[in-house]
Amino acid sequence: MSLAEKENLISDLETQNEMLRSGTGVAADDDGKKRQNEELVAACESDKVAASRAMAQNEQLKEQLQELQMAVIKLVYTRTST
Repeated sequence: MSLAEKENLISDLETQNEMLRSGTGVAADDDGKKRQNEELVAACESDKVAASRAMAQNEQLKEQLQELQMAVIKLVYTRTST
């Protein structure tokens, strides 16, 4: 093998090595993005659950308010009737 062939081989190997390194960086970035996406999905699910609970609580509070309003109306009516 001549010196020129060896230099070409070394150059090719260095190029391949650099490509592998940059590919590893891309894979690491993909893992980071995947992790961020998973965290974002988990946060969205948590927010969804919290919103659902808040809506259920809101409905309960509305029902309680209506009951109190009816009780006040009945109380006022009975006081004015007597």
